[in-house]
Amino acid sequence: MSIFGDLLAQTISRPLWLGISGFLCFVGCSPLQGVNPSPATAPSGVDSAPVSSTQLQTHQLSQALDRLLQTRRCLRCNLQGANLVNANLQGVDLRGANLVQANLSRANLTRANLAGANLKGANLQQARLQSVFARDAYLRGANLNRADLSLSNFQRANLVDASLIQVSMGDPKGYSVNDQNYDKMQGVNLQNANLQGANLSHSDMEL
Repeated sequence: MSIFGDLLAQTISRPLWLGISGFLCFVGCSPLQGVNPSPATAPSGVDSAPVSSTQLQTHQLSQALDRLLQTRRCLRCNLQGANLVNANLQGVDLRGANLVQANLSRANLTRANLAGANLKGANLQQARLQSVFARDAYLRGANLNRADLSLSNFQRANLVDASLIQVSMGDPKGYSVNDQNYDKMQGVNLQNANLQGANLSHSDMEL
C-alpha cells in the first residue's frame, strides 16, 4: 500500500479505536489516578445530618439515669436537668454529681450521699432527705420548700439564695433525740436564703 494509503487508513481507524477503547473503559476501567470522583450524594429521603448536641446530651443523660437506677451509684455523672419527680433514690451514691436544675420534687433520697454534688437551682420541694450526707454540696438557688432534712449532714453546704420555706430539720418520729442525731449544719452558707416557717429545732446550726 502507498504511503498515502497508510495515512488514510490510520486516519479512518483512529476514531473507531478511540470509540471502542472509551466504551471498554466505561464498562471496566477504574477512575484515572489523581482524579477525584464526584462525592457521593445521600440517597433521596435519607437524613444524613449529624447528631445535634442536644440529642447527644439527651442520650448521655439517659445512660446516666439507667446506670443510677440499676447500680444505685453515679459518681460525678451528669444528670443536669434530669426529671426525677417521685423517684425512689434511697441510699443512692451521687457524690460529685451534676444535678443542676434537676427536678427531684417529692423524691425519696433517704440516706443518699450527695457530698460535693452540684444542685444549683434544683427542685427538691417536698423531697425526703432524711439522713442525707450532703457535706460541701452546692445548692445555690435550690428549692427545698417543705423538704424533710431530718438527721442530715449539710456541713459547709452552699445554700445561698435557696428557698427553705417550712423545711423540717426536726426529729423524725421513731428517732430519739441526742447529740449524735442532731442535724449537722455547721459552716452552711444561708445568705439570702428564705427560711420562713422552717423548723431548725434539732439542728446544730449557729444562726
